[in-house]
Amino acid sequence: MKFKILPKVRSFTDAEGVEHKPGEIVDLPLSYLGENWLEPLEKPKKAEAPPAKIEAAPALEEKPAVPFEKPKAKKSKS
Repeated sequence: MKFKILPKVRSFTDAEGVEHKPGEIVDLPLSYLGENWLEPLEKPKKAEAPPAKIEAAPALEEKPAVPFEKPKAKKSKS
């Protein structure tokens, strides 16, 4: 992604050892996006996923609904 170096810093040395001055446009990874001394010149690209393949689910046998029954409370002998 391309960034412009703002005048907040005197210089910037990239990973390759090249020194850049304020006002220069540099190509840096997206991890630099939140830095306040850089101005992004392009919007970050969203990752595009290939379209998903949708397959029909196999038909399930329907079982008859069974009503819920509360368990009977046990009485204690005292």
